[in-house]
Amino acid sequence: MHLKIDTGMHRVGVGVDGALTAAAMITSQPSLQLDGVYTHLATADDAAHLGAALQLRRFSEVVDQLGKAGIAPRHVHVANSAAAVRRLGSELHTTMVRAGIALYGIASDASSNSFGEPTSVVLQPVLSLKARVSHVQWLDAGEAVSYGLRRPLSKRTCIATLPLGYADGVTRGLWNNGYVLIGGKKRPFAGVITMDQAMIDCGDDTVSVGDEAVLIGQQGKEAISANDWAALLGTIGYEVVCGVSARVPRNYLQ
Repeated sequence: MHLKIDTGMHRVGVGVDGALTAAAMITSQPSLQLDGVYTHLATADDAAHLGAALQLRRFSEVVDQLGKAGIAPRHVHVANSAAAVRRLGSELHTTMVRAGIALYGIASDASSNSFGEPTSVVLQPVLSLKARVSHVQWLDAGEAVSYGLRRPLSKRTCIATLPLGYADGVTRGLWNNGYVLIGGKKRPFAGVITMDQAMIDCGDDTVSVGDEAVLIGQQGKEAISANDWAALLGTIGYEVVCGVSARVPRNYLQ
């Protein structure tokens, strides 16, 4: 087992003062093996914050204390995505990292897609969310789309329906200022996003059933990122990718 040491984030874990007692209790049990000790950094993506340095110092003291007591777990680890990229804790001779959001090619600094330092690695997003147009119709000026009929059309418009909605992770909050890519162009939502479907304003362009729509990813020269969604929704890219529900099929590409 791996023992979590709470060095300052105060989410879960045994406190610094109780770490030696907890580790000794684990190692005294024949049925248990203390394979690792670790902590989690609360401010690893903020180079200006001193919290990470304080947590690392506390964790180092715990590891030293365990060593003096003859307890030497095989693994010692501190690095989430931001800490791994910034190499925080490397002086502790850690044996593993816990990359999370970086596996998607997403970072906390949405403007640069990095973890905030000038020398930091700039990540390349790898996740895409796509659908195929399931229905197409032309509506006259004055007609409106979806629940509430909130946005009457100013002219005759091509409306494309996509077979996914907020139950799939395309959150309802995107309808008023979000967009998708169809035919290499940005297309706004035509009305409120429903549970299973979303209607898209394609303007004067002709769109066909089966055409590809990109909600997150790249199409031609245009791109939409999870961080773009996050900026519109007042949240973070982490929440956006976690929100893609289990019913959305996953295709893994090399």
